Amino acid sequence: MLFYDMQALSVDFFPPADAEDRPRWVVTIAELIVMIATAQQKGLPKWKRYYLAHHEEELARQRAYRVAHKEQVREYNQQYYQARRRRKDAVAGQGVRVQQAAKCST
Repeated sequence: MLFYDMQALSVDFFPPADAEDRPRWVVTIAELIVMIATAQQKGLPKWKRYYLAHHEEELARQRAYRVAHKEQVREYNQQYYQARRRRKDAVAGQGVRVQQAAKCST
C-alpha cells in the first residue's frame, strides 16, 4: 500500500511517524496520480494553471484555423522565412565587413 503525504507532497510505502492525527484516504493509483498533479499545479501562477487547463482547446483552435486558411498560412510562412533569410544574410554580411575593415586598419 502506498501513502501520499499531503503536507510533504511525497509518496511513501509506510505512513509517516507523525501521521496518526492526519486524515487518511484510500485511493487507487490513478486517483493518486491526479491528486499529485493537482497538488503540484496549485503552486503554479494563475496564468500557467489557465494555460495548462486550456492547452488542448487552443491547439484544436489553431489546427482548425490552419485547415480553414491554408493559403494565408502558406503565404505568412513564406514571408516569415524570407525575412529570416534576409536578416541572417544582412547580419552575416555585416560581420564580414567588420572583419575586412579590421584587417585593413592594421
